[in-house]
Amino acid sequence: MPDIALDFARIDEVAGRLSTARENIIPMINSLLTDVNGLLENGMVFKESSPAMRDAYGKFNTSLNLAVDGIKSFSEMFAKIKVQMHDMDIEMAKNLNQQ
Repeated sequence: MPDIALDFARIDEVAGRLSTARENIIPMINSLLTDVNGLLENGMVFKESSPAMRDAYGKFNTSLNLAVDGIKSFSEMFAKIKVQMHDMDIEMAKNLNQQ
């Protein structure tokens, strides 16, 4: 197996899938937060524990959103690597042709 192999189409595909996943997951997470808050306000109400559950789920929701933002970071990183490697290849060819 080579030390370096780049399939630009595959890089684009995976980076795109990561972006799409993030775009789909964030609204779902936020919708679930609305559902949980609604349940704790009307459907499963406890004087003491409902506010505590709402706070705990709110923190969990924030953590999920931060984790899902990590998907965006990977998508951007893969796209950037592709561009950088493409540019490096062009620059190396240019330098070799000047010799």
